[in-house]
Amino acid sequence: MAVTSGAAAKLTVSTSSGGTYDEISGLKDASLDAAIDALDTTAFSDTTGSGSDRTYIAGLRGFSGSCSGTYQPSDTGLAKLKTIAYGSYTNLFFKYLYDGTNGYRFEVIITKFNVPIKVDGLVEVSFDYTVTGSLTAVP
Repeated sequence: MAVTSGAAAKLTVSTSSGGTYDEISGLKDASLDAAIDALDTTAFSDTTGSGSDRTYIAGLRGFSGSCSGTYQPSDTGLAKLKTIAYGSYTNLFFKYLYDGTNGYRFEVIITKFNVPIKVDGLVEVSFDYTVTGSLTAVP
């Protein structure tokens, strides 16, 4: 069985789908979460009182994620996120590469950006995103 080390992973960012992608350096944690809505199809006639079972169908699928790591002030990938968070807003494009080469490309809306500072620790960065549209397999 082949396994992949998390240390090989990369998250890269671009301002356009076909543009130049820059790695976001210093990340230590990243996630890409999938969720599918469960739509309740239970009708009044399907219930016989207490203990009746609900029925569902699959609805729309959506993706979101979060990332965190150490703040790298000169990082070009992080600079694209800072511009969005603190300046003019536009959607960004990520490549989420679980082994450094293979993964997914997708458009995102940055929903949270945080740079907490602690007197006794490293300056960190964290951000959350929501995917708009579908995932495209890469390389």
